[in-house]
This record gives sequence, structure tokens and C-alpha cells, in this order.
Amino acid sequence: MRMKLVQDFFWWKTQGIKSSLKQEIDQCIVDQNFERAGKLRDVYNNLEQFTQKQTVILAEFISGIVSKIVHIENKRIIIVLHFQNGKLVDVIRTLQNYEDVELNQIISSIEIEFQKELLGRKNNSQYYFTKEMKLRAKDWKELEMHFDHYVSSFIASNSRQQDSIANELLKGLQTRYALKNYPYRIECLDISHLSGGWASGGLSCLVGMVPYKKWYRRYKISEGKGGDDYASLQECVMRRFKYTKVWAEESEPSAVASKQFIPDLFILDGGREQLNVVKKLIDNQMLAGVWEIQFAALGKGTARKSGQKIHGAKEILYVLGNDGVISTTEFVYDEIDRLLINLRNEAHRFANSYRKKQMQKEIK
Repeated sequence: MRMKLVQDFFWWKTQGIKSSLKQEIDQCIVDQNFERAGKLRDVYNNLEQFTQKQTVILAEFISGIVSKIVHIENKRIIIVLHFQNGKLVDVIRTLQNYEDVELNQIISSIEIEFQKELLGRKNNSQYYFTKEMKLRAKDWKELEMHFDHYVSSFIASNSRQQDSIANELLKGLQTRYALKNYPYRIECLDISHLSGGWASGGLSCLVGMVPYKKWYRRYKISEGKGGDDYASLQECVMRRFKYTKVWAEESEPSAVASKQFIPDLFILDGGREQLNVVKKLIDNQMLAGVWEIQFAALGKGTARKSGQKIHGAKEILYVLGNDGVISTTEFVYDEIDRLLINLRNEAHRFANSYRKKQMQKEIK
């Protein structure tokens, strides 16, 4: 089997290799062997980078350097993409501490490396590019998507280090939204239905910045609740914590061990009204016996459409405090907020895929 994967690699058949690596990563997380999970994640991300170099293509005449510098707490991630005739030929990813080097020194080092001057700036100096990179709007859209991928994969591959960028990201998340727990394990729940029918719930999960696919959950909503989002949400929340609660109450000193099944941060796809559903469950002691969890809701509000975002509309994170008060904070759309958006999108994708499966079964 291993030899077959090696042969596939040299023939650029990487899908089977990626699938095998994902399975090993998931098993390492189950075994709490996070060091090996991080190493395997490095291999996976390097493979992604290898395959993506073959597919990233801009207009044929575009050659040059474009760089993105991302600021996370007291660190900077520097991503440099080198294009030749529209093809991506090299990717450089580095990490710097703020106190170690100034921003202008970083720019100068890139210029010296490639012997080209970085003239252009875009999006509050986040992007730097050489003058021959005459990029169109659709080119920028393509580049931003790939930059997001390289930043995310770099954060994940760096997560096993003690002083990692992933740790900085999670600490920044905790500080910005005044979370009572360090958000090492985060779960997100989304409800999906079609005109009130075929309702389902999808749960996504991150453990130490690594997607924990073994804990993804699908929930088929009881008949009759599909048209009531709040009843559907309540059912899924109760089902998520029901078995953990019973298991913990029946296992006397195993309370500490059971915490591995409890998220530090549990996010609902919705706004204040959805978070109030959980608040009522807590007030009525229907979730009693479960360790303290930080509950929050991610609401799109008027920023539901991208056009409204352009005019300043922002998504909001609603956080339920210990005192029962719900605080609100607008997104600034940096890497910290992108983490929550990606987790929400993954829950939405998972819920939708299950709803479509239900529809296909009933249609057949």
C-alpha cells in the first residue's frame, strides 16, 4: 500500500495520499498524539503546496512577485508568491516576531532576494507587488483565495510548536471576545432546511486549530420542527450535550477525563435570538451538569450579502457571559475572524450535505 502511494506521488496522483494522511491525522487526534498530528499536517500542507503550484495560473503575460503580510498579535506571517508567465513557480512562507524585525526590513529583504523593487501596495499595505504585476480585479480575487490557503496551512503546520502562530491566534481570539476559556476546542452548529422541510443540523469541530473530523456530527431534526429554527436548534443542542452529561454523571471521578469531549467555545450560526435559545436552556437547568462552556453566536446581520460588506456592514459575534448578559463585537475580518468564518462555513456545508442526502433518499 505504501509503495502504491509513492508511485502515485510521482505520477501526480495525490488524492489517495491526501486521504491516507487525513485518516492518520484524525487517528492521532483521537489518541491525543498532537505532536505527530502536527508533523503529518506539515506533510499534508507541503503536498497541497506542491499540487497547487501546478494549478495556479494567471494571465500568461504576468510575471513577478506578490507578497502578503499578515499581522497576528505579536507576530507576522510573510507569504511571497513568485510567478513566471502566469505560472506559480515558488512559494516562500516565513514567520517573524514584531520585536525582531521592522516591516520595512522585511520588504527590503524580499527586494534583495528577488532583486526587484516592491512598489505597489493594496488593502492597507497588506499586499506588496512588483511594478510588472499588472493585475486585474479577477486576478486579485484568484490571488486572495490562494493567499488565504497558504496562510491557513502555514498556521496549521506551525501549530505543534509551543510558541506557535496558532497559539497566538487562539490567544488573540480569547482576548478580543473576552472568552472565559482558552478556545483550544471549538465547535460550531448550523441548521439547514429547505422551505421548512428536510431539516438537519451540522456540527464542525476544531481541536488545536486542526479540523477534528471524528467529532463532526449530523442531526436529523424531528418531524414537524423543520419550520421552526429555534426548536430545531434546541433539539440539536440538547442532543449534542445529552450523552456527555449522562456519561459524566455516571462516571464518578472521571469528570476530568470527560472534559476532552466538552468544547471550550460552542458557536451557533445565527444571532442574539439563537443564543437566547441556549440561555433559556441554561436558565432552566436543562444543560445542568455540563462543564462551563462559552456559548456564542455568529450573526451575519446586514452583512449577509457581500455588496453590503463593501458599504461597511459587518458580521457580529454574540457572546453569552457568566452573568447571563450577551455582549456584541463586530468583526474586523482578520485571521482571527477568518478562523470563525471558516468553521461556520464548514458546519453549514456539513448540514447542507446531510439535508441533500435526506432529500435524495425520499425522492428515490
